Amino acid sequence: MTLLRILPVIGFMALLSCNTATIESEYDPQADFSSYQTYTVCMDDLDTVDGEHPLYDSPENREYVSNAIAMAMDERGYAWSEASPDLHVGFQIMLEDREVTVTQCSGYANKEYWPECTLNTYHYVEGTLVISVSDLATNQVIWQGSANGILNTPDAKMKKLIDKTVQQIFEQYPIQDRTVLAP
Repeated sequence: MTLLRILPVIGFMALLSCNTATIESEYDPQADFSSYQTYTVCMDDLDTVDGEHPLYDSPENREYVSNAIAMAMDERGYAWSEASPDLHVGFQIMLEDREVTVTQCSGYANKEYWPECTLNTYHYVEGTLVISVSDLATNQVIWQGSANGILNTPDAKMKKLIDKTVQQIFEQYPIQDRTVLAP
């Protein structure tokens, strides 16, 4: 098998095997993130599941996302409160079936002389996790972060991927660490 024949396959498989995500965020520059003390995670987000992609959007994975969000908020010095939270944290999991077609040719090094070429189509799932933090007093979103990438993680490693992804999203949160809350 020539190198030119296997390069497209190697490139595509490398793309699928990467668990790197594109991270984006934006926030309200008028919001005083240090003034908030408490938060809650939207419980409705735990119940909404995409039935077409049960490997990636399941009650277990939504619980992992909720727990990872709680850990990220705790690390930033916020306290969990169901009674009277300052912040409301919600999330969405969006999944889309995608495909890519790759040409694979065998034969001579010059494409004009390749005697045999085949088209191979590969199917994959692209996922986006969006996390929104809202000020409950004003009912306004003050921060939103997202991660987008190709999903190919086996169930056994899903919790680790979710924890890592939520952590990467929260790296762009305006407050990184508050060990002591202001009174």
